[in-house]
Amino acid sequence: MEKQEQTQNTDDDGACQLVDQAFVHDSLQHLPDNQRQIIELSFFQGLSCSEIATRYDIPLGTVKSRLQAGVNKLRQQLTPKRSHPNG
Repeated sequence: MEKQEQTQNTDDDGACQLVDQAFVHDSLQHLPDNQRQIIELSFFQGLSCSEIATRYDIPLGTVKSRLQAGVNKLRQQLTPKRSHPNG
């Protein structure tokens, strides 16, 4: 019985992870291309900001600014909206 519960939990975790990945992927598509590309290179391909700057021949500060702006927009999209009691 305990093994069946563990299998069920594993299946549920896998399903939740797929939903989360789909939601993040969809949210990424709503970012400006320059921010989305930098996030994908940094988080999914493991490139450093310096490597991205070299690859695109743009200043390091620009890469960092775009990365931060993109992450902030993603955070806003992925954070559940809470209704205000007075609103």
